[in-house]
Amino acid sequence: MAKTIVSERLQLQNENSYPIFCDLRGVTTAQKQARDYLAIEGGNLTKALALLVEDELAMKVARLYVKASEPPYPTQIFTDKDEALSFLQDYIK
Repeated sequence: MAKTIVSERLQLQNENSYPIFCDLRGVTTAQKQARDYLAIEGGNLTKALALLVEDELAMKVARLYVKASEPPYPTQIFTDKDEALSFLQDYIK
């Protein structure tokens, strides 16, 4: 599923970088292989990344993931959708 999501996003982006909003509120598990793929290939053509999570526990898990993957673009984690979208506004041209 991770490869399909990234492939479809890259096709839509047509070689242009964009800020990415990723709603993780419905995600309950993720295989290590998918996490690793997203950490490397998933960041292609990404200006900034806003991760939306459900609660504080998910926030802690997401922080560990971001710290371990060290994305080369600005990345923030939110529990509020409006705050996440506001963060991305600075990266829209």
